[in-house]
Amino acid sequence: MKNNKVMFVLLFLFIATDACSDVTVFEHGDYKGRSQKLSPGRYNFADLKKSGAIGDDCISSVKVDNGYKVTLYSDPDYKNFSKAFSSDSSYVGNEINDRTSSIIVEKLHDNTTPVTLYSEKDFKGIGQNFGIGKYDQNHIVKIIGNDNTKSIRVNKDYKATVY
Repeated sequence: MKNNKVMFVLLFLFIATDACSDVTVFEHGDYKGRSQKLSPGRYNFADLKKSGAIGDDCISSVKVDNGYKVTLYSDPDYKNFSKAFSSDSSYVGNEINDRTSSIIVEKLHDNTTPVTLYSEKDFKGIGQNFGIGKYDQNHIVKIIGNDNTKSIRVNKDYKATVY
């Protein structure tokens, strides 16, 4: 019976974690209109056009959970003009309002994160965090992309082996 309780608690924690969102994008300013919750990852033009998604060229406000960052890009494939937010914004600004065609959501590095990979040297650019475990390129391409890692930060008391 004791094992059943443990299983129930673990299942409950998994469901509670899965229900959390890190960023919510809104169709209109002041967090109004249609919305879409996004977890860390890359969302290109096709992802924004899927059924139930926010849509292309229609984001006007964002809510960003503490410790996260969202970058809105004016063109598909994360190109051209971009604007980043690490806190709520009731209006994204004239330069990106209703012009977003791709999005990157990332969890910011903190002292509790064992390893963070960065897309630029000197721990800059897009960051992707990793906890203890083994990861392959399928995990890395979700945020940084394939063959795009330029620097890596490993917190003290941790070790990372990269192949």
